[in-house]
Amino acid sequence: MRCTIILLNTIKATLLAVCCLVVASCQKSIIPNDPAGFDAGSDLARVGLVLQGPGVASGLRLLDLGTGQRYTLAEGTEVPEKIDLVMLWGSASGMNLIAPSNIARLNEWSAGQTINNTWLVKNTTTFVRIKSSATTQATYDGIMRTDDLAEAYQNALNTVEQQEGYLESEYGPGPAVRNLTVGDLVFMETEKQVRAVALVTNLATGTSGSLGLSMKIDVSKRTEIPPVPASERIEIYETELDRPGYDEGKRFLDFSTGTTYDLSAMTPQERHAFHHQEKIDVVFLNSADKGGFNFMSPDDEEWLASWSIGSDLNANWLVKNEGVFVKMDASAKADSIFLHSYRKSHLRNAFSHALAEVDGQEGYAIDTHGPGKHIGSLKVGDLIFFKSESKQIYVMAKVTAQASGGAGTIALAVKVDRSEEIAVPPPPVRNLRLTGVGASTADFIDFSSVVVHKEGTAELNTAAIDVAHLRGSSTSHNFIAITNGPGFGAWTAALRANIEAWPVRNHAELINLGSAAEHVALYESLDERDREAMAAAFEHAKTLHTPTGRLSNVGTGDIIFINSVDRGIIVAIKVVESNPQGGLEIAFKISQN
Repeated sequence: MRCTIILLNTIKATLLAVCCLVVASCQKSIIPNDPAGFDAGSDLARVGLVLQGPGVASGLRLLDLGTGQRYTLAEGTEVPEKIDLVMLWGSASGMNLIAPSNIARLNEWSAGQTINNTWLVKNTTTFVRIKSSATTQATYDGIMRTDDLAEAYQNALNTVEQQEGYLESEYGPGPAVRNLTVGDLVFMETEKQVRAVALVTNLATGTSGSLGLSMKIDVSKRTEIPPVPASERIEIYETELDRPGYDEGKRFLDFSTGTTYDLSAMTPQERHAFHHQEKIDVVFLNSADKGGFNFMSPDDEEWLASWSIGSDLNANWLVKNEGVFVKMDASAKADSIFLHSYRKSHLRNAFSHALAEVDGQEGYAIDTHGPGKHIGSLKVGDLIFFKSESKQIYVMAKVTAQASGGAGTIALAVKVDRSEEIAVPPPPVRNLRLTGVGASTADFIDFSSVVVHKEGTAELNTAAIDVAHLRGSSTSHNFIAITNGPGFGAWTAALRANIEAWPVRNHAELINLGSAAEHVALYESLDERDREAMAAAFEHAKTLHTPTGRLSNVGTGDIIFINSVDRGIIVAIKVVESNPQGGLEIAFKISQN
């Protein structure tokens, strides 16, 4: 009589499972709230199901063991707190069952990397595999109640290592088993306090394959894992910096977004580091004397001064973001920390631990490992921890590739917590491109507002105009004081007459020192916030050249001083590019009473 009851209830369980499997993505539990309803003599739920498509996007390869519900990767990603196991196929490892918490193992598949990078909850499941034998079917059949399952599970734990050819990676106990075959028994215990035994009933190999399981499940102590709020989500990306010894090199990094910038004169403004100072977290430079590749924050004036580009940044940038770096040398520990950091709280805790432990590394040196405004001797596998004091972001970056030298590269895998990011205000723009040619297109410059007017709008703002710019066929680029009528008359009498009719004409004194190294050094040394220094620099320029109302043939590299007398403005100009057939690009510093 007992055999008849078991047979009938087995048929009922199988029919229920089949009904659920008809729907490609069953949306409700196939395990009842009262498992005893399956069999008057059993308090275990019995389920037959098939996991499908271990390498297919639409594959039902994820399982909530407590409900029997299967999910695609996309569906599981929406509710990771429900997922207990993932089925994946490997050419060498066959069919695998893997817990979401097994980050290192999952990282060997692209689908696993998606889980690692995007799931904020990664449940733990312990597997024990008993290889198919003459007794596995009988063992499975003999498990009727929760006590039987508990005893069989403990016995499996005690005997798993005694199997011929035992390997922990294949048989457990642990967060994964592999090379499953028909007839195998797999015991499972989840973080949600669900325990089960599965008999492998059929198996189709390959990424489009399937795994049939006949299961007995104890859900009597099942608990729910709460979801983690989206506020814990971090951003993940990959980026590459290059050519740390060249202006065109991508040597400046915004850790918030992974965007890189350079300083080449040919670079569009949207990718030029000078025009995005407020975003820059990292300056990437190379020096054999300083251990090769170095990362430093823009405010690290002492360290930056060892490079000419760093000295230029010190002198000219008005926004220099502050940050703290810590480096952990490449190691298994570094790999593990990076893999297991997938929430913002993980990044913050890891940064705190790195600060506390960094000086315990073998070969520790503060200039190499931090904590501080710079780190050096970067190599593949190193783990970088960073906090922007200016932007309030936390970063973990792993060096994934490197080619050394001034023309080399460094590739990073980056994780960022931007949840409390502060938008640093940009500096006042201190760069202009002037395109005026003749009388009709002359440029009229308001240095204070960093605005270039054409004549029509300049006439409406005469009190704000400091000087004009025009390009001549024989005089190339010219700066002309607004009070210099003959200077404008060299183009057309009408232009001169129009300017002389302005209600306000600001007087200016102009000096071109040329491009000699000492004059460039003077410009680089100036801090526009230091009025006395700016005034002293203009007075020094007057000892070398008599001020004039017009400068002609302005060339690349020239250092120019302008005293807009009536407005109380002193301007120091560095000509970035002078194209005799094109425009004039200038960078400048301004001091105003």
